[in-house]
Amino acid sequence: MKYFIGYNIEGEAKWYHNEVSTELSDTFGIENLSNHTPAHFTLIPPFNADEEEIAMVETVLEKRLENFKPFPLLIEGFGHFHTTTVFLNATSTVYGYKCINEIEEILFELPFLNKVDSTSTRKRVLHASIGRFLTEEQFRKIWNYLQHIPPPRFALLCNAITMYVRIEEEWRIYAQYPIGNKKIP
Repeated sequence: MKYFIGYNIEGEAKWYHNEVSTELSDTFGIENLSNHTPAHFTLIPPFNADEEEIAMVETVLEKRLENFKPFPLLIEGFGHFHTTTVFLNATSTVYGYKCINEIEEILFELPFLNKVDSTSTRKRVLHASIGRFLTEEQFRKIWNYLQHIPPPRFALLCNAITMYVRIEEEWRIYAQYPIGNKKIP
């Protein structure tokens, strides 16, 4: 099975992400990301794992996240990667980035996750994609549109890490692991 690990965006920020993704899809004819992927920030990109390997990931998350405290995340404005992806831009505090880096390091200690290209996440920009695989023309139109709507601003609390699983061409929540507590059923 295929999995990835991230922060699951909730509340008004989730609603906003889904609304903007749908609006961009309807207006510009692009894929609606909210139809097959929950609103999230990726920490560990997609990887393949069997049941035994997933049990290892779960054990690491359950035991090691107890040592962290929840940390703030802030969605503020829009951003883009080249002309192919537009997203909700996010930042955190120094402590938040320290936690994110330590969580990644802990997980990359697992031998099957070590195979993932960790350089792509180490220099990562925290973001939640709202449009991907854009042509240059689509990007220009969408970017112009986003510059004329009020920029998003949402204060979030990262109090859990989420593992997602790919089922029937759709990403779904597999499990959530509280930061500083035990696993959420």
